[in-house]
Amino acid sequence: MFIRHGVIHYCVPNMTAAVARTATAGLTNALLPYLHEISEVGVLNALRGDAGLSRGVCAYDGNCTNEAVANAFNLKPSQLSLLIGGLSKHSTN
Repeated sequence: MFIRHGVIHYCVPNMTAAVARTATAGLTNALLPYLHEISEVGVLNALRGDAGLSRGVCAYDGNCTNEAVANAFNLKPSQLSLLIGGLSKHSTN
């Protein structure tokens, strides 16, 4: 448990099993805008146009794009923007 930005965060990986319906609704509400964007413009254009979406990518085309994950597994992190040809600096969501 930790506090960040005045919010208490409680991290338990299997909490969704205890409240499956609520977890499903929350996950759907969070993911649906991204899935709609991807279906409209394609994965690469969605990643290029949405900085928030691109920050959620941990691996792309066999490359680890998340520095924390790369460090945990002793890998060299790759910049997603270099792999897909540039990213927007703003979020469309």
